[in-house]
Amino acid sequence: MLNDKAINGLLSSSPEKRYKSFLNTVADLEEVFVGITPNENNFATDDKGCILLWSHKEICELMISSHQIPRVIEVHDFLKYCESIGDSAMFSVFPTTENSYIVSAKQLMVDVNEHLDEVE
Repeated sequence: MLNDKAINGLLSSSPEKRYKSFLNTVADLEEVFVGITPNENNFATDDKGCILLWSHKEICELMISSHQIPRVIEVHDFLKYCESIGDSAMFSVFPTTENSYIVSAKQLMVDVNEHLDEVE
């Protein structure tokens, strides 16, 4: 569980630092958070259609819209999902109201797997 100081520190970091933090946390905790629209099960996306991802439930809850709920995805299931969509989707990793780190499904898979290999 993150405290307010940690949340504010992460939210004020650069997109690159948030991406590195995302990779480290996802590899360590083995979970990814997305916002979904209940009843539809659609992933939350930004205005460019990128799927929004976070490494912490608390931050996901802060950043998704009021009609969405956070959903946790086990990291290996998430990697299977990324593999199934190939490069047909892009991800907005650890978005804030100001910016995010945009990455392809293929590159995200490579980066997450590298960090998992370091942890496992």
